[in-house]
Order: sequence, then structure tokens, then C-alpha cells
Amino acid sequence: MMRNSLCLLADNATASWGHILPALTGCGLDLWTAKSAEACLSDRRSNEMLCLIVDLPFERAETCLEILRSSKVRSPAILIADPEEVRLRRSNADWIDILERPVSIRLLLEWVECVCTAHIALQRARSLPGLFPRAA
Repeated sequence: MMRNSLCLLADNATASWGHILPALTGCGLDLWTAKSAEACLSDRRSNEMLCLIVDLPFERAETCLEILRSSKVRSPAILIADPEEVRLRRSNADWIDILERPVSIRLLLEWVECVCTAHIALQRARSLPGLFPRAA
């Protein structure tokens, strides 16, 4: 089954993401929002999400991702950050990319497309006998 759920972790998703939300939902993606790692984890979709988009202040974003990773959420994560934060700080978190604000809808959709493609390829590979042996 193809995952199509994206979580947008942001303080005020409607205000700052109003122009981008329709592009994401218009491609058939189930986009849901959360304001904290705990809120994300409390949603039943958190274990099956395709991708996580985090638009929070840098330190809070890193803390949220650490909480999610320690709770076994392994979905790829994209950080949206101010350009000066990106230049001044190095991230130890496992972001697949850090996109600068204001976020480019084209770049974001390209990443979502890459994640979808990787998920499909892994699904197909897992269906091949012997490629991913099951643990005993």
C-alpha cells in the first residue's frame, strides 16, 4: 500500500502555508498538521507517514525530530528554516534537506516526489523473494 500521508509540523500552518497547502493536497496527499512532536505522535498516521515537513524555529525543530526519532518515527524529514539559521548552525539531526524560507513549492514538491519514488521502489524490492530476508 502506498503511503500518502504528510505531516506538517508548524506553529501556524494555515497562515504561513496557505498558498502551498492546496498544491500538496491537490496531488492526492493526505496532509495533516501538528504543533509539536507529541501532537504528531498522538495521531494514528504518525507511524505510516510518507514524509515529515518541519517549519519551526531551528532549535525546536531539532528537538522535535529527536523526540520523533526516539519514538521510532523513521519517515524522511525536511526542515524549513530561515536562511541565517541555516548558515549559522550545523544540524546533527537527520534531515533529508533544509529548505530556506520562504519555501519554494517547486523544491518541496520535488522532494516529496523523490520520497514517493523511493517508497515505491522499496515496496517493490521487498516483494522480491530473498532480497529482504525476514528475521527468524
